[in-house]
Amino acid sequence: MTSFPPGIPPEALTPPVVLEPEPPMSLVLLFDKQHIVEGVVCIESALTQNVDLRVYILALDVETQNKLVGISDSIVVIPLPELEARFPAIAATKTSRPWPAYVNSLKPFLPDFVFSRYHVRLVACVDSDMYFYQPVSALLRVIGSHSFAVVAAEAVPTARVLFNDGLFIVRNTMQGRAFLRWWQGKVTEWCLCEHGPQADQSAAEGYLSVILRDRVAHPGVSGVRFPGANLSSWNLNAHTLAAADDGRIVVDEAEPLVCYHFFGFQDDRQPYDPGKAPSAAAEQLLFCPYHAKLVSARVRLEL
Repeated sequence: MTSFPPGIPPEALTPPVVLEPEPPMSLVLLFDKQHIVEGVVCIESALTQNVDLRVYILALDVETQNKLVGISDSIVVIPLPELEARFPAIAATKTSRPWPAYVNSLKPFLPDFVFSRYHVRLVACVDSDMYFYQPVSALLRVIGSHSFAVVAAEAVPTARVLFNDGLFIVRNTMQGRAFLRWWQGKVTEWCLCEHGPQADQSAAEGYLSVILRDRVAHPGVSGVRFPGANLSSWNLNAHTLAAADDGRIVVDEAEPLVCYHFFGFQDDRQPYDPGKAPSAAAEQLLFCPYHAKLVSARVRLEL
């Protein structure tokens, strides 16, 4: 994780709010053939929790597009050339950037594309290595009444707050799309020589951090402390996990786990970051079952 001074005071974060009624929340993600196993497992976990969910996937290569055929009637596959034709400015940067950096820079464009083509009103955008334990609609608590929301990645209040763009939620509103356009402009201007070799993630965290430093410039945009969403290796050991009687996984004896970000997880090599060994509960409730899902999906996809 990368910090971007000046720090953001924790009190600037917005508490989660539940609003009803709401439009259906759709799921949006992108991945290439290197991450298709994780992507399929993510999709299946979300659909298991909500069979009526609509999933929009940006297929970053032909191999991924072909493998997704017939996976589920609930998914809509968007070939990368279609998005690049809609946003030629970002497409023009493709040859000048490392592939991971280019892929990460597509994130603010994908929900905008989905809003325009499919008239969706509310989306959760996730990385392919996310896994859902509750319905995607549970993330309504994260966005509340705002038009854009991202979850703070740190576990406890500190002098500054970091963000990870593996999960963000956007409404199809003027404020939501205005922020997407602002973010698009920033990633289009991105330069490797300015930000260094980790700029694909660092730049994104920096842009998301800006939203809490300038509320006037970005109305309707918020950061939220919500340990039940986008929990990952960077803050897992600061929380406790337990299995509830109803089968849910509970964080800190209070918050149901909605989704876990298996950042850095490698299904056929090492199950987690060796420098951050999980607790026995995390290994039993998260890592071992996820590992089994990945192995099963790899077999089914014949990879």
